[in-house]
Amino acid sequence: MFKNKRLSLLITLLLVVVFAWGVSAQNKTPFFNKRAGGGMVIADQTQTTGNYWFVDSGSVTGADAVGYGQNPDSPCLTIDYAIGLATANNGDIIVVMPGHSEELSTPAQINADVAGIRIVGLGVGSDRPRINWATSGASWAISASDVEISNIQLDIAGNNAAVSGDSAPTTGISIFSTVTGFRFNNNFVKISTDSGNTIDYVMYFSGGSNFVIANNEFLGGESVLSGITSVFYVKANSDISDVKLLDNMVKAYTQDGSAIFEAATSRVSGFYARGGLYKQGNTGLTAGTGASVFSIDDASGIVADVDVAMGQGFTHGSAGITRYTLNNTASDL
Repeated sequence: MFKNKRLSLLITLLLVVVFAWGVSAQNKTPFFNKRAGGGMVIADQTQTTGNYWFVDSGSVTGADAVGYGQNPDSPCLTIDYAIGLATANNGDIIVVMPGHSEELSTPAQINADVAGIRIVGLGVGSDRPRINWATSGASWAISASDVEISNIQLDIAGNNAAVSGDSAPTTGISIFSTVTGFRFNNNFVKISTDSGNTIDYVMYFSGGSNFVIANNEFLGGESVLSGITSVFYVKANSDISDVKLLDNMVKAYTQDGSAIFEAATSRVSGFYARGGLYKQGNTGLTAGTGASVFSIDDASGIVADVDVAMGQGFTHGSAGITRYTLNNTASDL
């Protein structure tokens, strides 16, 4: 038994030496990563071999300054500063801590201008990071390709806001015309229930291609105008391609004559909507003047297994979508 213990101890020591030598030589193994300053942490390298950058507005030991961000105990304080630390197309992940909060008051105050990054919020429900639009004209810009935003709360209620693009009107998220591969997944977006709100669009596309908007909640009013023109809007006379709306819940009361997804004067090549619920609060409006759910001037693609409540279902222009399903009823256009 004593020999077995000695053998086990020797094997353990040998593994420690081999491990330490391996990490020292290459800084990373499949499950361990050597951080700046020499510390080693457990990190699943199968998720990324890039860098992790931590953001926490509530940290008393953090700062938007050189030397911060690579450790949750000394994080950056804002998402935009962490984006500036990331390396393009390196698989870097910006980890936004539970309870993090930011107030946006200027255009492109957050600008995702580094390609190939993921911005991931931690936490569940109300503990997820929250971005608040504090003033009219504030926005979150997406100006680089292959950016993903997930598990973030965006509160645009009561102010002009969204995620948008080139020279966008009053929007929240602006997606620039040169962007491809944008992903917006598992987020919660609070839309105003105040008819006095003058926000134009929640998400504004200036062009680009290969967009996936999946498993999000966009929640606004249903009995009072949400004060928005559309939730998703494609810039007039622009072309975008490969747009996928997958399993989203959208409840909004848009302005008369506008759709939740509005591209009435634009071409969308490859529009795919699958699953989810789209509740258009605009009721009692006649075809042609009422608000609809999807309105695209010229489109190809499929709408399948989408539940639509109230308002109109689908309007289209010259080409239209060849086949779609609303309320589980397949129809040809």
